[in-house]
Amino acid sequence: MHKNVVGPQVRKRRYNLGLKQADLAARLQVLGWEIDRAGVSKIESQLIWVSDFQMLYLGEALKIPPVELLPKLDPAKRLGENIAKLRSKRPAAPPAAALCSQSRAQGAAACVMTHRQ
Repeated sequence: MHKNVVGPQVRKRRYNLGLKQADLAARLQVLGWEIDRAGVSKIESQLIWVSDFQMLYLGEALKIPPVELLPKLDPAKRLGENIAKLRSKRPAAPPAAALCSQSRAQGAAACVMTHRQ
């Protein structure tokens, strides 16, 4: 599971600036963030969480507004993905007949009507 959404953009921007991970870590250290090359690697690999104030440091070190570190998402596509994810997690309802067999004290028609709601 990914712990941040900015990692790929950090990697891309760092690469475009011709910086090594150690170079970015050094820039961040000068700004006041105690991080090393391994920490930068974990951010880029989305293995660690990045807070809002850390995004400010990253933006300053990479010479871009922090908002540019956020991925560009198509809201309609994202909504569709979320709906599909929710549908895949929803357990399938058992057939009404199976539910009715569990509660024979009720009449069959009442049982079906109760479990359809």
